[in-house]
Amino acid sequence: FNIGSGSVTFLNCTFSDQEKDATATTGSKMNFINTIFMDQVSTEDSVMNAELFADHSLFTFGDNTFNSNHYGTFNYGTNNLVDDPLFADTLNNDYHLNRKSPAIGFGALSLALGGATYKAPEKDLDLNARPGPSGSAPDLGAFESPYSSSLPRANNISDGLSDTLELDFTNSSTTLSARWKSFGSGITYDYAIGTGNLKNNIVDWTANSTDTSAIVTLSGAGQLQNSTTYFFSVRGSNKQGSVTITTDGVFVDLEEPKISSVTEFKTDLDWFGPSIDGHIFTNASDNGGIRAISNQYPLRAGKGSYYEGGIKVPLIFSWKGKIDAESKSYERVSNLDFYPTIKKLVGYNKQIDLDGKDISPIFNGKKFSQRELYFHFPVYLEAYNVHKDNGTDPLFRTRPGTVVIKDNWKLHHYYEDNKFELYNLEKDISESTNLADINIEKKDELLSKLNNWRKTRNAPIPSKLNAYYDQKYVDSLMFLIDKNYISGKVNKNEARK
Repeated sequence: FNIGSGSVTFLNCTFSDQEKDATATTGSKMNFINTIFMDQVSTEDSVMNAELFADHSLFTFGDNTFNSNHYGTFNYGTNNLVDDPLFADTLNNDYHLNRKSPAIGFGALSLALGGATYKAPEKDLDLNARPGPSGSAPDLGAFESPYSSSLPRANNISDGLSDTLELDFTNSSTTLSARWKSFGSGITYDYAIGTGNLKNNIVDWTANSTDTSAIVTLSGAGQLQNSTTYFFSVRGSNKQGSVTITTDGVFVDLEEPKISSVTEFKTDLDWFGPSIDGHIFTNASDNGGIRAISNQYPLRAGKGSYYEGGIKVPLIFSWKGKIDAESKSYERVSNLDFYPTIKKLVGYNKQIDLDGKDISPIFNGKKFSQRELYFHFPVYLEAYNVHKDNGTDPLFRTRPGTVVIKDNWKLHHYYEDNKFELYNLEKDISESTNLADINIEKKDELLSKLNNWRKTRNAPIPSKLNAYYDQKYVDSLMFLIDKNYISGKVNKNEARK
């Protein structure tokens, strides 16, 4: 939607998969009540004095849905959710809420605003009564579920009671503890402790009311045994059902020399840790952003693609007193390098055959003399969005293949049709000009390295064609895509209609 200098109220609406961000201009007034909004509202730099009221709604991007600098009145209420609405089946455009949706029962029957009272519609888009069941709070969005509340939804759980550290080892023979995030409103919890695949062989299921932490003390023959890993399980329940989640375990070490403490930082820790001595922090991604909802320009494509938008991501190391703040390097590295780098930094000198490379010299401004990176992924990944992914073709982000990067040259090899793509990344970071048929010498040089790498790694390579491949079906899909009859993901039945 595009809001001019007028007012609009969204009441029990659902916004998802918009091809473009919504926009608002100077003087626009927007109210969001009982609404699910999964996009962002863009405003030009010149926009001033827009007005916003939002409450009892779900925003995928939270208050970052809006640029508050452009709003004279910015009333983002405390009763909003920042979550996934958990629709029934977005691939088939089914935006009903599934049983675990946090949007179930989160709405308001009525809300007073600016001298007016807004009431939830008595019917949803399916003409079902709202709220359902009668007497409960209404759901968010355009469709009402028949439930008064959602099923419990398992959340984060950690061994230990710290809200910033996750315990992996213990020297105690008598005490275990765990802490977890709420599974939703109105949930009660039980806990149990087990070993191996057994959830409750050490401590049977025990009621914990609505508390989201527990300390268990064991004595006598039931004490914790040395060199054993114990798992804390939590079961959350309400009238709709229950769900269980289990920690990654605590290893008991009671014999000398003891491991005094090994902990993991939880995801809600400020990982930069500029004031924490003796810690190395690193932040990276295993892939680029999803091209349909993010933009890696000028890099081509996104998550699931061999193009730079899928495999080129930032990497950050922070180490107080060891790495200069805000220093930069443009050397190509890989997640495979973490292990040998940390091994070097902690002084573990035992020789281990590793694929990665110690990149710690980069921290002091040094460069690699030579580096080759290989990416092997002999499978298919379907498109997120046939018009936006910019992958190998509209149907797939990638097809079975292997890639090598050496210096500033990059060679793609795809197995279905023995196709090659060669790019000079220094001159063509967008991978828009295929030089495979022009610079044959460079293609053959990189292909030789690629073949040698695949042979030494015994890399699996598909060779059997799919007997059920239907070219007419593919052609019909491509026709529908070309005519813009298909957007987003391809429904397997699209071309059969």
